[in-house]
Amino acid sequence: MRMKEQFEWVQSWSDEADKDDRPRVLLVGDSITRGYESFVREALRGVCYVDYFATSYAADTAMYRTLLLSFAVDCPYELIHFNHGLHGKHLTREEYAQAVEGLLRQLHPLKGLLLATTTFVRRMYTQEPDETWAEKVAERNAALREIAKRLDCPVNDLYTLSRAMPPEEYSFDGVHYEAAGYRRLGERVAQCVREQLGGCR
Repeated sequence: MRMKEQFEWVQSWSDEADKDDRPRVLLVGDSITRGYESFVREALRGVCYVDYFATSYAADTAMYRTLLLSFAVDCPYELIHFNHGLHGKHLTREEYAQAVEGLLRQLHPLKGLLLATTTFVRRMYTQEPDETWAEKVAERNAALREIAKRLDCPVNDLYTLSRAMPPEEYSFDGVHYEAAGYRRLGERVAQCVREQLGGCR
């Protein structure tokens, strides 16, 4: 039986979906993506339209694959920024890599891909590094970099950026961020997206 979390959710947003005068970018991820998507949109206003698809469903679930693939083909996206590593904790490194690579191979022929490493996790309240997540995140980031090489995709290193953030930019739970932290992540994502779009205006 597939492992489920206490709460399962899906959220998405298509920005100015009736317009096609600029490139359209899709941010894929979880609650981290949901937290920084507005800052990405703000930073790229006038450059491209920014949509997002965020969910708690793990990468190995039929729900995740079906909904994401349907969403991704609904608009002519020029680029998909993928950042989804903090759910499905039950998955081994191999299971995670297989599920993610299979999904990305379905997306890659149709869209440009930009893969982001999973962000650093701290302990709730203490803000000390969370050792229970450290190995899992390291494994997933290593797997993601290997996938990026095979698919010839660039990598946005959000792990290193988030690990260097001061504890006060994290939320009390050690996983999420205060506004300053999300803004920092969003600005990095926007910078990488802009570079991949070739500085289009």
